[in-house]
Amino acid sequence: MGRFGQFLAVLRFEIAFRRRHPPLWIFTGMCFMFGFLSMAIRDGMTLFGGEGAVAINSPAALQVMMLVYCLLFGLVITTAFVASAVNRDHEYGIQGLFFSTPLAKLPYVLGRFSGAILAAWFMISGLALGALLASAMPWHDPERLVPISLTPYLYSLGVFLVPNLLLIGSLSFAIATLTRRLMFSYVALLGLLVIYIVSGNYISDLDNDFIAAVSDPFGLRTYSYARRYWTPAELNTIAAPFTPEILINRAIWTAVALATLAGTVLRYRMVLPAGGGGKPVDVEPILAPPASAAGKPVDLRHDWLGQLTALLVQARVEIRALVRSAPFMVIALFGIGNMIGVSFGSLERAGTTTLPVTHLMLGVIEGGMSAFMLIVLVFYAGELI
Repeated sequence: MGRFGQFLAVLRFEIAFRRRHPPLWIFTGMCFMFGFLSMAIRDGMTLFGGEGAVAINSPAALQVMMLVYCLLFGLVITTAFVASAVNRDHEYGIQGLFFSTPLAKLPYVLGRFSGAILAAWFMISGLALGALLASAMPWHDPERLVPISLTPYLYSLGVFLVPNLLLIGSLSFAIATLTRRLMFSYVALLGLLVIYIVSGNYISDLDNDFIAAVSDPFGLRTYSYARRYWTPAELNTIAAPFTPEILINRAIWTAVALATLAGTVLRYRMVLPAGGGGKPVDVEPILAPPASAAGKPVDLRHDWLGQLTALLVQARVEIRALVRSAPFMVIALFGIGNMIGVSFGSLERAGTTTLPVTHLMLGVIEGGMSAFMLIVLVFYAGELI
Protein backbone atom coordinates (compact mmCIF):
# COMPACT_ATOMS: atom_id res chain seq x y z
CA MET A 1 0.00 0.00 0.00
CA GLY A 2 1.37 3.41 -1.00
CA ARG A 3 1.47 6.45 1.21
CA PHE A 4 -1.74 7.86 -0.27
CA GLY A 5 -3.49 4.59 0.45
CA GLN A 6 -2.16 4.68 4.02
CA PHE A 7 -3.42 8.24 4.37
CA LEU A 8 -6.91 7.25 3.23
CA ALA A 9 -6.93 4.27 5.61
CA VAL A 10 -5.98 6.44 8.61
CA LEU A 11 -8.50 9.08 7.51
CA ARG A 12 -11.32 6.54 7.31
CA PHE A 13 -10.34 5.14 10.69
CA GLU A 14 -10.40 8.59 12.30
CA ILE A 15 -13.75 9.53 10.74
CA ALA A 16 -15.28 6.22 11.80
CA PHE A 17 -14.01 6.75 15.35
CA ARG A 18 -15.53 10.23 15.51
CA ARG A 19 -18.80 9.08 13.97
CA ARG A 20 -19.35 6.45 16.67
CA HIS A 21 -18.91 8.86 19.57
CA PRO A 22 -21.73 11.09 20.90
CA PRO A 23 -19.75 14.39 21.12
CA LEU A 24 -19.80 14.69 17.32
CA TRP A 25 -23.59 14.66 17.23
CA ILE A 26 -24.02 16.66 20.43
CA PHE A 27 -21.89 19.54 19.16
CA THR A 28 -23.51 19.35 15.72
CA GLY A 29 -26.94 19.63 17.32
CA MET A 30 -25.80 22.58 19.44
CA CYS A 31 -24.48 24.43 16.40
CA PHE A 32 -27.67 23.66 14.48
CA MET A 33 -29.83 25.05 17.30
CA PHE A 34 -27.76 28.23 17.59
CA GLY A 35 -28.05 28.86 13.85
CA PHE A 36 -31.75 28.00 13.77
CA LEU A 37 -32.75 30.07 16.80
CA SER A 38 -30.71 33.10 15.71
CA MET A 39 -32.65 33.18 12.46
CA ALA A 40 -36.02 31.97 13.76
CA ILE A 41 -36.66 34.16 16.79
CA ARG A 42 -37.71 37.78 16.52
CA ASP A 43 -34.79 40.23 16.35
CA GLY A 44 -32.37 37.33 16.59
CA MET A 45 -30.28 38.67 13.72
CA THR A 46 -30.18 42.25 15.00
CA LEU A 47 -26.88 41.59 16.74
CA PHE A 48 -25.35 40.55 13.41
CA GLY A 49 -26.65 43.51 11.39
CA GLY A 50 -29.99 42.12 10.18
CA GLU A 51 -32.06 45.20 11.00
CA GLY A 52 -33.60 48.18 9.27
CA ALA A 53 -33.23 47.97 5.51
CA VAL A 54 -30.92 44.95 5.82
CA ALA A 55 -32.81 41.65 5.59
CA ILE A 56 -32.48 39.11 8.39
CA ASN A 57 -31.17 36.52 5.93
CA SER A 58 -29.03 38.94 3.96
CA PRO A 59 -25.58 37.65 2.96
CA ALA A 60 -23.92 40.29 5.17
CA ALA A 61 -25.88 39.35 8.31
CA LEU A 62 -25.42 35.64 7.65
CA GLN A 63 -21.69 36.11 7.19
CA VAL A 64 -21.28 38.00 10.47
CA MET A 65 -23.37 35.39 12.31
CA MET A 66 -21.28 32.56 10.91
CA LEU A 67 -18.00 34.31 11.77
CA VAL A 68 -19.03 35.11 15.34
CA TYR A 69 -20.29 31.60 16.10
CA CYS A 70 -17.36 30.00 14.31
CA LEU A 71 -15.03 32.00 16.53
CA LEU A 72 -16.85 30.93 19.69
CA PHE A 73 -17.37 27.29 18.78
CA GLY A 74 -14.30 26.86 16.61
CA LEU A 75 -11.84 27.49 19.44
CA VAL A 76 -13.48 24.93 21.72
CA ILE A 77 -14.63 22.27 19.26
CA THR A 78 -11.54 22.28 17.05
CA THR A 79 -9.11 22.20 19.95
CA ALA A 80 -11.03 19.46 21.76
CA PHE A 81 -11.13 17.23 18.66
CA VAL A 82 -7.86 17.99 16.87
CA ALA A 83 -5.53 18.24 19.87
CA SER A 84 -6.36 14.71 20.98
CA ALA A 85 -6.08 13.09 17.53
CA VAL A 86 -2.56 11.69 18.03
CA ASN A 87 -2.38 11.90 21.82
CA ARG A 88 -5.32 9.53 22.06
CA ASP A 89 -3.11 6.63 20.96
CA HIS A 90 -0.57 7.45 23.66
CA GLU A 91 -3.25 7.83 26.32
CA TYR A 92 -4.74 4.45 25.47
CA GLY A 93 -1.29 2.87 25.15
CA ILE A 94 -1.92 1.56 21.63
CA GLN A 95 0.67 3.63 19.76
CA GLY A 96 2.87 0.56 19.52
CA LEU A 97 0.27 -1.13 17.33
CA PHE A 98 0.63 1.62 14.75
CA PHE A 99 4.38 2.07 15.07
CA SER A 100 5.05 -1.65 14.55
CA THR A 101 3.36 -1.60 11.13
CA PRO A 102 4.79 -0.27 7.83
CA LEU A 103 2.68 2.86 8.35
CA ALA A 104 4.71 5.96 7.44
CA LYS A 105 4.82 9.10 9.56
CA LEU A 106 3.30 11.48 6.99
CA PRO A 107 0.11 9.46 6.30
CA TYR A 108 -0.32 8.78 10.02
CA VAL A 109 -0.07 12.39 11.18
CA LEU A 110 -1.96 13.93 8.26
CA GLY A 111 -4.65 11.26 8.38
CA ARG A 112 -5.31 11.90 12.06
CA PHE A 113 -5.28 15.67 11.56
CA SER A 114 -7.51 15.64 8.47
CA GLY A 115 -10.09 13.35 10.07
CA ALA A 116 -10.37 15.59 13.14
CA ILE A 117 -10.59 18.75 10.98
CA LEU A 118 -13.36 17.22 8.86
CA ALA A 119 -15.26 16.28 12.01
CA ALA A 120 -14.94 19.84 13.35
CA TRP A 121 -16.04 21.29 9.99
CA PHE A 122 -19.05 18.98 9.94
CA MET A 123 -20.10 20.07 13.43
CA ILE A 124 -19.77 23.81 12.81
CA SER A 125 -21.52 23.53 9.42
CA GLY A 126 -24.63 22.78 11.48
CA LEU A 127 -24.84 26.56 11.93
CA ALA A 128 -25.39 27.04 8.22
CA LEU A 129 -27.94 24.23 8.01
CA GLY A 130 -29.91 25.61 10.96
CA ALA A 131 -29.95 29.17 9.61
CA LEU A 132 -30.92 27.96 6.13
CA LEU A 133 -33.83 25.94 7.48
CA ALA A 134 -35.00 28.76 9.77
CA SER A 135 -35.00 31.29 6.93
CA ALA A 136 -37.65 29.17 5.17
CA MET A 137 -40.04 29.16 8.15
CA PRO A 138 -43.51 30.59 7.35
CA TRP A 139 -43.75 33.04 10.30
CA HIS A 140 -41.19 35.48 8.88
CA ASP A 141 -42.34 38.78 7.38
CA PRO A 142 -41.68 38.48 3.61
CA GLU A 143 -40.48 42.11 3.55
CA ARG A 144 -37.65 41.20 5.93
CA LEU A 145 -36.31 38.44 3.69
CA VAL A 146 -34.31 38.19 0.49
CA PRO A 147 -34.47 35.18 -1.84
CA ILE A 148 -32.77 32.17 -0.32
CA SER A 149 -29.38 31.43 -1.85
CA LEU A 150 -26.73 28.85 -1.02
CA THR A 151 -23.90 31.15 -2.10
CA PRO A 152 -23.35 33.01 1.22
CA TYR A 153 -23.39 29.73 3.16
CA LEU A 154 -20.90 28.04 0.84
CA TYR A 155 -18.75 31.18 0.81
CA SER A 156 -18.63 31.29 4.60
CA LEU A 157 -17.95 27.57 5.00
CA GLY A 158 -15.22 27.59 2.37
CA VAL A 159 -13.48 30.97 2.40
CA PHE A 160 -13.57 31.67 6.14
CA LEU A 161 -14.36 28.48 8.04
CA VAL A 162 -11.80 26.20 6.37
CA PRO A 163 -8.78 28.53 6.90
CA ASN A 164 -9.92 29.26 10.47
CA LEU A 165 -10.17 25.57 11.30
CA LEU A 166 -6.80 24.92 9.68
CA LEU A 167 -5.19 27.66 11.76
CA ILE A 168 -6.78 26.68 15.06
CA GLY A 169 -6.35 22.99 14.36
CA SER A 170 -2.73 23.15 13.24
CA LEU A 171 -1.70 25.22 16.25
CA SER A 172 -3.50 23.05 18.82
CA PHE A 173 -2.41 19.88 17.01
CA ALA A 174 1.24 20.96 17.02
CA ILE A 175 1.32 21.93 20.68
CA ALA A 176 -0.57 18.87 21.90
CA THR A 177 1.35 16.44 19.69
CA LEU A 178 4.82 17.71 20.55
CA THR A 179 4.23 18.36 24.27
CA ARG A 180 1.70 15.59 25.01
CA ARG A 181 -0.30 18.15 27.04
CA LEU A 182 -3.75 19.29 25.94
CA MET A 183 -3.69 22.22 28.34
CA PHE A 184 -0.84 23.85 26.44
CA SER A 185 -3.00 23.77 23.30
CA TYR A 186 -5.64 25.90 24.99
CA VAL A 187 -2.95 28.25 26.26
CA ALA A 188 -1.57 28.68 22.73
CA LEU A 189 -5.03 29.50 21.42
CA LEU A 190 -5.26 32.25 24.00
CA GLY A 191 -2.35 33.82 22.16
CA LEU A 192 -4.44 33.83 19.00
CA LEU A 193 -7.29 35.39 20.95
CA VAL A 194 -4.99 38.16 22.19
CA ILE A 195 -3.87 38.86 18.61
CA TYR A 196 -7.52 39.10 17.62
CA ILE A 197 -8.37 41.56 20.40
CA VAL A 198 -5.28 43.73 19.91
CA SER A 199 -5.81 43.94 16.13
CA GLY A 200 -9.38 45.08 16.80
CA ASN A 201 -8.16 47.90 19.04
CA TYR A 202 -6.09 49.29 16.18
CA ILE A 203 -8.86 49.15 13.60
CA SER A 204 -10.41 52.28 15.12
CA ASP A 205 -7.29 54.20 14.07
CA LEU A 206 -7.70 55.43 10.50
CA ASP A 207 -3.99 54.92 9.82
CA ASN A 208 -3.96 51.25 10.87
CA ASP A 209 -7.33 49.91 9.71
CA PHE A 210 -5.96 47.92 6.76
CA ILE A 211 -3.16 46.39 8.85
CA ALA A 212 -5.59 45.51 11.61
CA ALA A 213 -7.98 43.94 9.10
CA VAL A 214 -5.26 41.84 7.50
CA SER A 215 -3.81 40.75 10.86
CA ASP A 216 -7.11 39.38 12.16
CA PRO A 217 -6.56 35.60 12.26
CA PHE A 218 -10.28 34.80 12.23
CA GLY A 219 -11.42 37.17 9.49
CA LEU A 220 -14.30 38.85 11.34
CA ARG A 221 -12.83 42.33 11.25
CA THR A 222 -11.46 41.68 7.79
CA TYR A 223 -14.98 41.19 6.48
CA SER A 224 -16.21 44.24 8.43
CA TYR A 225 -13.46 46.31 6.84
CA ALA A 226 -14.31 45.05 3.36
CA ARG A 227 -18.00 46.01 3.64
CA ARG A 228 -17.63 49.23 5.62
CA TYR A 229 -18.90 51.43 2.75
CA TRP A 230 -21.61 49.13 1.39
CA THR A 231 -25.15 50.39 1.00
CA PRO A 232 -28.12 48.39 2.36
CA ALA A 233 -28.80 47.15 -1.17
CA GLU A 234 -25.24 45.84 -1.46
CA LEU A 235 -25.46 44.23 1.98
CA ASN A 236 -28.54 42.36 0.78
CA THR A 237 -27.09 41.20 -2.52
CA ILE A 238 -23.27 40.78 -2.40
CA ALA A 239 -22.90 37.18 -1.27
CA ALA A 240 -19.26 36.34 -1.99
CA PRO A 241 -16.88 39.32 -1.91
CA PHE A 242 -13.26 38.68 -2.90
CA THR A 243 -11.62 41.97 -1.96
CA PRO A 244 -7.83 42.39 -1.68
CA GLU A 245 -7.84 42.50 2.12
CA ILE A 246 -9.88 39.28 2.35
CA LEU A 247 -7.62 37.46 -0.11
CA ILE A 248 -4.46 38.68 1.63
CA ASN A 249 -5.80 37.81 5.07
CA ARG A 250 -6.87 34.32 4.05
CA ALA A 251 -3.59 33.67 2.23
CA ILE A 252 -1.45 34.81 5.19
CA TRP A 253 -3.18 32.74 7.85
CA THR A 254 -3.58 29.70 5.62
CA ALA A 255 0.16 29.81 4.99
CA VAL A 256 0.78 30.09 8.75
CA ALA A 257 -1.46 27.07 9.34
CA LEU A 258 0.25 24.96 6.68
CA ALA A 259 3.71 25.95 7.92
CA THR A 260 2.75 24.99 11.47
CA LEU A 261 1.41 21.64 10.28
CA ALA A 262 4.56 21.00 8.24
CA GLY A 263 6.72 21.76 11.26
CA THR A 264 4.67 19.32 13.33
CA VAL A 265 5.17 16.55 10.78
CA LEU A 266 8.91 17.18 10.68
CA ARG A 267 9.33 17.24 14.46
CA TYR A 268 7.08 14.28 15.26
CA ARG A 269 8.86 10.96 15.85
CA MET A 270 7.13 7.61 15.56
CA VAL A 271 9.14 5.94 18.29
CA LEU A 272 8.18 4.42 21.61
CA PRO A 273 9.68 5.74 24.83
CA ALA A 274 12.88 3.90 25.68
CA GLY A 275 12.55 1.43 28.52
CA GLY A 276 14.82 1.39 31.50
CA GLY A 277 18.02 -0.33 30.43
CA GLY A 278 20.16 0.46 33.44
CA LYS A 279 21.44 -1.97 36.00
CA PRO A 280 18.98 -3.14 38.59
CA VAL A 281 19.27 -1.38 41.91
CA ASP A 282 18.93 -3.23 45.19
CA VAL A 283 16.15 -1.69 47.20
CA GLU A 284 16.18 -2.29 50.90
CA PRO A 285 12.80 -3.16 52.35
CA ILE A 286 11.19 -0.50 54.48
CA LEU A 287 10.71 -1.86 57.97
CA ALA A 288 7.81 -0.84 60.13
CA PRO A 289 8.78 1.24 63.16
CA PRO A 290 8.77 -0.56 66.49
CA ALA A 291 5.69 -0.34 68.59
CA SER A 292 7.47 1.84 71.15
CA ALA A 293 8.28 4.45 68.49
CA ALA A 294 4.75 4.56 67.16
CA GLY A 295 2.85 7.71 68.01
CA LYS A 296 -0.66 8.04 69.19
CA PRO A 297 -3.30 6.37 67.05
CA VAL A 298 -4.90 8.60 64.44
CA ASP A 299 -8.35 9.73 65.46
CA LEU A 300 -10.50 10.06 62.33
CA ARG A 301 -13.03 12.84 62.61
CA HIS A 302 -16.14 12.98 60.44
CA ASP A 303 -17.88 15.95 62.01
CA TRP A 304 -18.34 19.29 60.29
CA LEU A 305 -15.12 20.71 61.74
CA GLY A 306 -13.04 17.82 60.37
CA GLN A 307 -14.68 18.14 56.96
CA LEU A 308 -14.07 21.90 56.92
CA THR A 309 -10.41 21.36 57.80
CA ALA A 310 -10.05 18.80 55.00
CA LEU A 311 -11.70 21.24 52.58
CA LEU A 312 -9.30 24.04 53.49
CA VAL A 313 -6.26 21.77 53.19
CA GLN A 314 -7.37 20.43 49.79
CA ALA A 315 -8.17 23.94 48.53
CA ARG A 316 -4.73 25.17 49.61
CA VAL A 317 -3.02 22.28 47.81
CA GLU A 318 -4.99 22.84 44.59
CA ILE A 319 -4.50 26.62 44.58
CA ARG A 320 -0.78 26.26 45.19
CA ALA A 321 -0.44 23.74 42.36
CA LEU A 322 -2.52 25.94 40.03
CA VAL A 323 -0.66 29.23 40.51
CA ARG A 324 2.72 27.49 40.19
CA SER A 325 1.83 25.73 36.93
CA ALA A 326 3.26 26.98 33.65
CA PRO A 327 -0.13 27.25 31.85
CA PHE A 328 -1.49 29.55 34.56
CA MET A 329 1.53 31.85 34.30
CA VAL A 330 1.23 31.97 30.51
CA ILE A 331 -2.50 32.72 30.73
CA ALA A 332 -1.75 35.52 33.20
CA LEU A 333 0.84 36.98 30.83
CA PHE A 334 -1.63 36.82 27.95
CA GLY A 335 -4.18 38.60 30.14
CA ILE A 336 -1.68 41.35 30.92
CA GLY A 337 -0.83 41.70 27.25
CA ASN A 338 -4.52 41.87 26.40
CA MET A 339 -5.06 44.64 28.98
CA ILE A 340 -2.19 46.61 27.47
CA GLY A 341 -3.72 46.27 24.01
CA VAL A 342 -7.18 47.23 25.27
CA SER A 343 -5.78 50.24 27.11
CA PHE A 344 -4.20 51.65 23.93
CA GLY A 345 -7.49 51.19 22.08
CA SER A 346 -9.47 52.81 24.91
CA LEU A 347 -7.21 55.82 25.43
CA GLU A 348 -6.80 56.75 21.77
CA ARG A 349 -9.74 56.86 19.38
CA ALA A 350 -9.89 58.62 16.01
CA GLY A 351 -6.72 60.57 16.80
CA THR A 352 -7.96 61.85 20.18
CA THR A 353 -5.97 60.86 23.27
CA THR A 354 -7.73 60.50 26.63
CA LEU A 355 -6.03 60.65 30.01
CA PRO A 356 -5.86 57.30 31.88
CA VAL A 357 -8.37 58.27 34.55
CA THR A 358 -9.60 55.78 37.14
CA HIS A 359 -12.96 54.84 35.65
CA LEU A 360 -11.38 54.15 32.25
CA MET A 361 -8.66 51.99 33.76
CA LEU A 362 -11.21 50.01 35.76
CA GLY A 363 -13.09 49.34 32.55
CA VAL A 364 -9.85 48.26 30.87
CA ILE A 365 -9.09 45.81 33.69
CA GLU A 366 -12.61 44.41 33.63
CA GLY A 367 -12.71 44.07 29.85
CA GLY A 368 -9.17 42.77 29.56
CA MET A 369 -9.27 40.09 32.25
CA SER A 370 -12.90 38.95 32.49
CA ALA A 371 -12.63 36.56 29.54
CA PHE A 372 -9.36 35.12 30.83
CA MET A 373 -10.87 34.54 34.29
CA LEU A 374 -13.66 32.56 32.65
CA ILE A 375 -11.15 30.57 30.61
CA VAL A 376 -9.12 29.73 33.72
CA LEU A 377 -12.24 28.58 35.55
CA VAL A 378 -13.45 26.40 32.67
CA PHE A 379 -10.11 24.84 31.76
CA TYR A 380 -8.88 24.10 35.26
CA ALA A 381 -12.27 22.89 36.45
CA GLY A 382 -12.11 20.26 33.73
CA GLU A 383 -8.50 19.41 34.65
CA LEU A 384 -9.34 18.96 38.35
CA ILE A 385 -12.25 16.67 37.61
